[in-house]
Formats: sequence, C-alpha cells, structure tokens
Amino acid sequence: MARQSFRHLPPTATPVRLGDAREALAAIRDPRTALARLRAALLEATGAADCFLVSSGRAALTLILMGLYQESGRQRVVVPAYSCPTVAQAVLTAGLEPVFCDVSPQTLDLDREVLAGLLDRETLAIVAVHLYGLAQDIGDLLEMARALDIFVVEDAAQALGARFEGQMVGTRGDAGLYSLGRGKGLPAGHGGVIVAREGCAKAIGRTVRHQVGPAPSRDPRPGPAAMAGLATAGQILAYGLATHPRGWWLVARSPLNPADEGMDVEALPPILFRELPAARAAIAAKLLDRLDVDLATRLLNARILREGLEGLEALTLPDIPAGAVPAFLRLPVVVENEETASRLYARLWQAGLGVSRSYYRTLPDMYAGRVAADGRAYPGAERLATDLLTLPTHAYLAEGDLARIIEICTTLDGEGES
Repeated sequence: MARQSFRHLPPTATPVRLGDAREALAAIRDPRTALARLRAALLEATGAADCFLVSSGRAALTLILMGLYQESGRQRVVVPAYSCPTVAQAVLTAGLEPVFCDVSPQTLDLDREVLAGLLDRETLAIVAVHLYGLAQDIGDLLEMARALDIFVVEDAAQALGARFEGQMVGTRGDAGLYSLGRGKGLPAGHGGVIVAREGCAKAIGRTVRHQVGPAPSRDPRPGPAAMAGLATAGQILAYGLATHPRGWWLVARSPLNPADEGMDVEALPPILFRELPAARAAIAAKLLDRLDVDLATRLLNARILREGLEGLEALTLPDIPAGAVPAFLRLPVVVENEETASRLYARLWQAGLGVSRSYYRTLPDMYAGRVAADGRAYPGAERLATDLLTLPTHAYLAEGDLARIIEICTTLDGEGES
C-alpha cells in the first residue's frame, strides 16, 4: 500500500464531532445539570460508591492520597518506577514520600517480589497503574495490602472502560481515578474523576470539599461564562483537527509535538485543585455515550496487531491476565534492545504510523533531585524506558495501516535473524 501524503497517525486519538462542541455551549445555560449528568453516568458505568469531579487526573490522585492520609497518618506511598511522571508529582504534592517499586517488563505491573520487601507499617498506600489501558490483576496485591492495613489506589487514568472479570478497573481498590486529559479515553481537554469505595469515600469527600475551589469558568455573569464555554468548544474542535491524521502530520513536525511532554519534572505545571468546568463535563458525558464503540474499535485493532506480531523474536507483547479486557489506549511492545527499538521507531515514524516512545526515563531517574536515593536498582523499569514503544489502536487506523505496521515489524525481526 502506497503511503498517503500529508497523513501521519497520532499515537492515540478519540474522534470528536461538532456536536461535542455544542455540548460545551449548552452547559453555559445550566452548568449544574452538566456536572450532575456526568457524575451520574460515571457512577452507573463504574458501580462506585461515590464519584468526585476535579480539574485533572493529577489533582484526583493527590486528593485521594490526602484523604487517605487523614485516615491513617502514614506517609510512604509505593508507586511504579516506570509510569507517568505525574504519579510521583502527585505524591509529593500531597506532602507524602514516594517509594519506587520496580516493574515487570512482561506485565508492565509492579514486580510482586520487590513489592513485598517494600511494604511495612509506615506504608500508606500502593498505587497500581493500569498503563496504556491494560487491565492488571490486582487480586494478590489487595491481599498483600490488607495484611498491613495499606490502602490500594488504582491509577486508571489511561484505562477508563477496561475491565477485570467484569468489573471496571479503578473500582477494585479502595479508590481509583480516571483522566479526562488530552490523549485519554474521554479527552475533554483536562479533568479528573475520583471513584471510591464506601469505606474511603467520606474521607476523600471531606478532602475534596476542603481543598477544591470553583472552576475558573464559574462566574454569575453571563459574559465570562459564555467566553469560557466558547473557549472550551474551540479547544475540543482544535483537538479533533490536530489528532486527525492530516492534522497530526503538521503537529508531529512542529514544536507542538508532545513527544517530550512530561519528561522534565522541572517543567511540570503545578497541581491545582479546582472543580471540573461544566463545559468539559458536558463534553466528557457526550464522549462517554460513545465509549463502548471506541473501546470495541481499539480492541479489534489491538487484536489484529497482536496476532500479526505474535512470535516475532525481536518483540515481546505484554501478558494479558486471564479475565482482563483492556481498553488498549495504546498497544505497548517491548523490543529486544535499545538499538533495535530505535531502528523500529525510526521506520514506523517515517511511515507515519503513530509510533511513540512514551516514557523514556524512569521515575527514580527523573526525581533523583527530589526523592532521596535508596540504592536500589530498577532493571525492569530501565528496560522499559529504553526498549518500550507504543503502537496506535484508535479509530483512525485503516486496514492498510495495520498491515504496514506488522510488515515493518516483521521485516525488522527478520534482520535480527540474519
């Protein structure tokens, strides 16, 4: 298949429509209804005991930890050594101590043997991350935590809609969170969702009410509210244009390319505690109505890619636990070594096929100046930082794109055998 000119697949995308922007404008007239609608829809979808809508996924994790601290007084929070950098930022913003745990390259989950040696009576919580939309099995983790009265927080920022044994990820632990940020399953621009079990919901709710201020768009006068709604509507349309393959062709070649976003902790914006703006809640609710269709597309594309890549010696596909139905925001693959990963990345990028290096630094490396060194090694996290690539699964992939990704990976695998 000949490559189309001026077309480049984004690493992740959720198609948006003109009607999504209209929802933002409609919320200007009745902001409380927009927020209540999203909250009710999320409670129904997740089955959680309670739900809180805040300004970002980072704020959601921070507020969860602050609420749990009020219940326990412990300060150590175990987080994966390979994950989104904002996970450690949230722990520090909550005034707590991050403890890095190595991860398994086979699962992208916390290394259970390492984890067992990190838990003690000073541990407040374990943050389990469902990275790239994977649905991790946290059953044994819950047992380990319960033995020491440790909370389990599920970071499902990238995994809204993923399920394990029929239950939505994010709802099996004591509390969980989802992100409404760019590149997530419900890309309302920014926003975070907290879900909590009945035993923790009250403490988290008190913290949210105490810490969270009104959304910046909240103004009793019609002018400022209308302007905020118009701005949000424009942003969602701009997102739709930018993440279309023709729009991304420009973004990928411009300073707007977010490939390095988050890799410098000094440049991370501060975490602000605000209520989710009503216009963004309205967009998220509209996108939530289409989530099942989007998830089905991602699952199908991921299945085609996994079947085409299975058995290649140069690539390893992360294990999917029995009973798991991932959301597959992206499909992660672990390449045999850094040099081969760089060659594969270059070829897929040149072909415009939505490849990403994702997080190319470990959290212990990024936070070396902010978190005291503990002398431990993180071989699993270091392997992922150098050798992991992600492949796109979204609805903009055509059949020829899937075939071309598989062809390029297979050709590279053949070179390794010669």
